[in-house]
Amino acid sequence: MTEAEQESATAALRAAEHAWDVRAAELAFADGDCASRPASLLRGGPAEPGGRTRRPWPLYPGKLPVHDSAQGRQALADLIGGRVEALLFVEFTPDRINVIKAVTDAYGIPRQTDAGTTKWTSAVPSLDRRPEFLRFQLAGGIGTLPVTGRRDFDTAVTRWLREFLPPPYARSIVLVNRRSGWALLDRAAALLRAEYPPRAEFGPAPAAPDGAPWSDTTDTRDAVREALRTAPLRADHTLLLARVDQGTGAVRTHTHVLFPAGSRLRPGETATAEITVFGGPADRVPVVLPVLAAAGRDGSGTVVLSARQTALTAFAPARLAFVLRGPGEVTLAGPEARAPGTGSPETGAPGTGAPLLYRHRSVL
Repeated sequence: MTEAEQESATAALRAAEHAWDVRAAELAFADGDCASRPASLLRGGPAEPGGRTRRPWPLYPGKLPVHDSAQGRQALADLIGGRVEALLFVEFTPDRINVIKAVTDAYGIPRQTDAGTTKWTSAVPSLDRRPEFLRFQLAGGIGTLPVTGRRDFDTAVTRWLREFLPPPYARSIVLVNRRSGWALLDRAAALLRAEYPPRAEFGPAPAAPDGAPWSDTTDTRDAVREALRTAPLRADHTLLLARVDQGTGAVRTHTHVLFPAGSRLRPGETATAEITVFGGPADRVPVVLPVLAAAGRDGSGTVVLSARQTALTAFAPARLAFVLRGPGEVTLAGPEARAPGTGSPETGAPGTGAPLLYRHRSVL
């Protein structure tokens, strides 16, 4: 090579190094303002103020899994159906590694608990402890910082996987993978797939109904909660009423299925069930509306999922709407919905009030 060719190749290499670090900085910093960050983060100096460095790589090169995949739906169905004892949701975030454990209670309602949070600097001690520099490294940036070797990173992450993910749950792991282009996060996800092939992967949630874009700052707990809301119902969610026999005046309990077993929501959806009821003999007396679910698969036992109250006109028809937000989450829609014993809508625990909704007709 001639001297001119060597200088040209060196300049191209330096430009590529700078572009790679700028790309990492754009991923690492939500505000996208690379110019205001410490110059030591970027090889070749800070980015141009208000500008974007031309780069030969896409900002988000990876293809993320879909949020509502067939594997994800099956994993949730296996949890509700008791075919797996628990699901471990694992997410590698720019701040830490999160593990959420999901199980079902006796009524088939999914419950989640934190199963451990590990700081990146604990899992991989060679990473920088300063938050800004750490995010930059996880995004793939090199800058002028000491470089964490790929072999060292792989060894540290694999050690963490074996220590924090118990072997009995090896076939119950769900990978929450909502980011693309973060080099070390992508590498950690690849190591998990190799060590413990996940039962399913959940990608980013779709855009909000109002068109607002999804944000990767959503906490892992919230992401898992939204995923569990799409699990199928193990048992009918039923409304407990009272029916009055017009001939004898006898009062008997009556249940009306609002949401049948097997019902499931898609991400971000709710379902509404409407029913026409009649007020009792007392005018505008608050009545309690218990929504129940059976405890066992044989229908034995019940649990109160919600017990909202509303006031009805004596013997007058009223149209009520119940909203399903996920297994075990049923609310009464409408401006008069109240928690029993309180004056606040949709909050609190069952309290005082009429125990049942009375009807003066014998047919629903």
